[in-house]
Amino acid sequence: MEQQNSFWGNTYTAAEWTCIKITIIPLVVLVAIYSIWHFQFNAILQENICSYINCTYMVKTPVNYILTAAILLAATLYIFEKMMLIATGLLTLLSLLVFSYTESLGIKGEYGLFTVIFAAQFVAYLIHYIKPGFNLKYNRVQFSLQLLAAAYVLSGIAKFSYGGIYWAENNAPNFAAQIYREYYSAYATTGNIFYAAKGAMYSGWLVEHIWILKLLLALTVILETGAILLITGKRNAFIYGSVLLLLHIGIYITMNIVLLTIVVTLLALTINPVYRFVQLAAKAKQLV
Repeated sequence: MEQQNSFWGNTYTAAEWTCIKITIIPLVVLVAIYSIWHFQFNAILQENICSYINCTYMVKTPVNYILTAAILLAATLYIFEKMMLIATGLLTLLSLLVFSYTESLGIKGEYGLFTVIFAAQFVAYLIHYIKPGFNLKYNRVQFSLQLLAAAYVLSGIAKFSYGGIYWAENNAPNFAAQIYREYYSAYATTGNIFYAAKGAMYSGWLVEHIWILKLLLALTVILETGAILLITGKRNAFIYGSVLLLLHIGIYITMNIVLLTIVVTLLALTINPVYRFVQLAAKAKQLV
């Protein structure tokens, strides 16, 4: 009964929280360290914080060593729930710096979502530090979910504001062309003719059946604006998170686009697959 209440109730156990962190932090660390050591270029575009400081220095010795050590230290503290004000604060600042650098190189990966998620968790821990009675176990996840929901809702509103109720109808032909472009880009990168053929097949079929694409685009806007349901309880977050995951799978199948940052964050905060796997493994062990 305790496990059932934990799953469907509005509370998060220490194990659930640990599994959420385990799902998110490896991607953050890998992308950040890879960016520091792989991209040895000048930050030409000067996005975000790089418009105020010269981010190019962060990939030069000894700054790159210092940043790498700081990222690993913050991630370790974060995973083991030690000095969380320092851990979440460091992760916020370091991710802001590193991902501003990658965006200044023209690399768009929606990595800024990680920064605001860590910032939200920092705020939760700060409030708990000031007010010990604050429900930290619930709100460190809820604050993160609120930002994730806001990202989806704002995306839906932006589409609607851009094209009104006819956004899906007017943009369907453009998306058919974009599908072909994404697959052809994969072909140009890998040299595998399969991607070009697949892109031509998908985009050609959708042009012939344009009403299907219009319906899918309209459904996308509806699902994005409905993401406010993510913050209405753990059960609703799990169900609606699963629906949004299907949306992302559809985007990948049709457009060969994976919004990895958003998908990983969505999985961690709503479905929490690592925790589900641990639960199943424990049950299987009991049956043996």
